Amino acid sequence: MSHPLDDTSQRSIMPADGWLRNLRETRGLTRREIAEKLGVSIPAIQDYERNEVAGKITLATLRKYAEVLGCEVDVKLIPRSDSVFPPSPAAAKSKAQKTRARPGTSRVKSPPPPRDNTFTDRMGLWSAAVRE
Repeated sequence: MSHPLDDTSQRSIMPADGWLRNLRETRGLTRREIAEKLGVSIPAIQDYERNEVAGKITLATLRKYAEVLGCEVDVKLIPRSDSVFPPSPAAAKSKAQKTRARPGTSRVKSPPPPRDNTFTDRMGLWSAAVRE
């Protein structure tokens, strides 16, 4: 089953000059205004914008800058259908061992599935009882 965001047309494609610069300019803000609000230098703002485009900006910096822009940062890890692997046997065994009951503890058994109380089911029970 494919994920709804596997289709790249539904993903947000970063503008060539980056989201930070694009949003800053859209809101009519200068680098100087952003720098003053963040308490950093104008060259620092240039570095933030450049690092965002290069994929080197830290999440903390991105959140601070986004706050000044009146935005939220929404980070998602979306598995691609071509890169999803089943867990390794060692990982599966480790998980199974962690989920086993500890000595001195008990597990509650789940109740059996409800019986079908239709006429056919009751007749089947009756006929089984009569045969015995």
